[in-house]
Amino acid sequence: MTLRLGLLGAARITPAAVIYAADAVPEVSFTAVAARDHARAEAFAQEHAIPSVAENYAALIARDDVDAVYIALPASHHLGWVDAALAAGKAVLCEKPLSGNAPALRSLLQKGYGPMLMEAMHYVYHPLWARVEEILRFGTLGTLTELAMHFSVPHIPPGDIRREFHTAGGALLDLGIYGVHMFRRLLGDPLTVASANAQGVIDQVDERFRGVLTHAAHPGLTATVTASMSPEDPLAAWLSLRGSEGSLQVQNPVAPQLGHELTLTRKDGELRESVDPTPSYCYQLQAFADAVLRGKRPPTDGADALATAVVLDALYEKAGLPPRPALER
Repeated sequence: MTLRLGLLGAARITPAAVIYAADAVPEVSFTAVAARDHARAEAFAQEHAIPSVAENYAALIARDDVDAVYIALPASHHLGWVDAALAAGKAVLCEKPLSGNAPALRSLLQKGYGPMLMEAMHYVYHPLWARVEEILRFGTLGTLTELAMHFSVPHIPPGDIRREFHTAGGALLDLGIYGVHMFRRLLGDPLTVASANAQGVIDQVDERFRGVLTHAAHPGLTATVTASMSPEDPLAAWLSLRGSEGSLQVQNPVAPQLGHELTLTRKDGELRESVDPTPSYCYQLQAFADAVLRGKRPPTDGADALATAVVLDALYEKAGLPPRPALER
């Protein structure tokens, strides 16, 4: 069986996320690409050997030779085109976040579309994350007391869509979303917002964000997410778990293929290890193919994305900022 994939958007992430990843997932093929700028779509198709260029997004979705679509548009535009694709009977792999806010995503999910919908939280599918969950599952750290996740990317220039409110920009939604999702995976739902602070705010867009979450089933535990687009903060991504019996530090849990290390510290010593360097996107694309072709439900489906969106909205509200927009197409 072959999964024929159409590409909505000629984004920077698309080659790594699906085109190069398909080298490891031969049952995925590419049919066409569409972009707002038709010339850009043509150049993208030529560079990456995509057979066809659709006139626009709607035309691509309507094609009979497209089984599924990959969406990599500005975050504000994700949900509208997810809606259109699902309504047309296409399965969807959409870059995070599925929606700028929870109410809009909830409304879409209530339509009860049949095709598979998967949010591209690629880190979940990598063996490094499986190892983190394994350590926690076996009680190696004892009773959890503190979680922290930090993600900073300084090379986001002024005018970038990630710095604009109308395109659902902000450090929390673009970067902090990973920490929120990780905490949900490790602790379960629901998480409660204890405090939140946004810094460097221009036109409702946070350049830095810090949020503290708690969970009723873990009294005294705090889970702190920090995210930054500030040029003053170096590129970094790490996860820290502390418990009564030890601690776990994970360098680069977001994209392990770029280099990572897991350090487990207990009274009886320290263990350092790394796992498979295969790109997380390869595992993600295989999971999407398995979901569409074989009915294997992925962990990052629409319901999972909604649970994350609820926490993100609550963090923005606590910080005195509005939820991000989710525009109709």
